[in-house]
Amino acid sequence: SATLVDKNLRTARKNAELLGVSDKVSWKNLDIARFLSSAASKTYDIIFVDPPYDIALDIHLPVLAFAEKTLIENGVLIFEHPKKCELSEHAGTMQRSQIRLYGDTAISFYEHEDR
Repeated sequence: SATLVDKNLRTARKNAELLGVSDKVSWKNLDIARFLSSAASKTYDIIFVDPPYDIALDIHLPVLAFAEKTLIENGVLIFEHPKKCELSEHAGTMQRSQIRLYGDTAISFYEHEDR
């Protein structure tokens, strides 16, 4: 199953329907700040974050704090951001394990440090 969070879910819903997975998706029509404060009791295997690039730097620390509490022991946080955006190497128990660059895009992978 997957939880998709966005203020505009139209495209995501269409893609889920085309893939035949709509019944496996929980839809949250929220901004990221509201979701982070409302979902702290769940656990996740994978968290993928693809924010608007202009807010990536502003939300990465709250996302890392959320992942620290909700990501399972062997889980991974995948955070897409502009290459020029310098994200933290670690926060709390979350440590960046790798970064991949694709043109102007970077994808940072974070895991729990004790892993």
